[in-house]
Amino acid sequence: LARAMAGGSRSVEYDCADPAFTAGDLSSGCAPGTTVVLANIGKLPSEGQAGLLSIINSQAALPVGERPRFVATSCPDIGGLVGSGEFSEELHGKLSIFLIKIPSLDERTEDIPLIARAVVERLALEKGRGELSVTDEAVSLLSARRWPGNVTQLVQAVERAAGAAGGGAILPEH
Repeated sequence: LARAMAGGSRSVEYDCADPAFTAGDLSSGCAPGTTVVLANIGKLPSEGQAGLLSIINSQAALPVGERPRFVATSCPDIGGLVGSGEFSEELHGKLSIFLIKIPSLDERTEDIPLIARAVVERLALEKGRGELSVTDEAVSLLSARRWPGNVTQLVQAVERAAGAAGGGAILPEH
């Protein structure tokens, strides 16, 4: 979704959950008109939050078309992290100009079979394994499970199961 919002402009993505990531990494990615995607923003430590806030504030004097555009994603509700003191209220305000709430997979379990089958189709095309498939039983097992990591966790589980299936049908035991 974040890449689609970039609308063809240059985009760079950073994973704030990566312990090696620092706000200093952003300096090269903040070119005019660039969309800066900050994945897992809720996992950014307070020092990183302060650095990011400083970078965003330094861009404020630039005309709108010359500023980088920041898109942040998070599984936990950032508002809740602000309330508990784990996330900067000021940074939250800067990043919350336009919010899109995508319900968790727990709230839309009917999407799990669609996502799982789409991942299998993508893998079959990428790997040239047209025989890769997922059984209805395996899909039922995936649908019955909770996915606190949301789509990312589900996709990774299907990718691991596809590897274990060796290019054939993904079964419940995979």
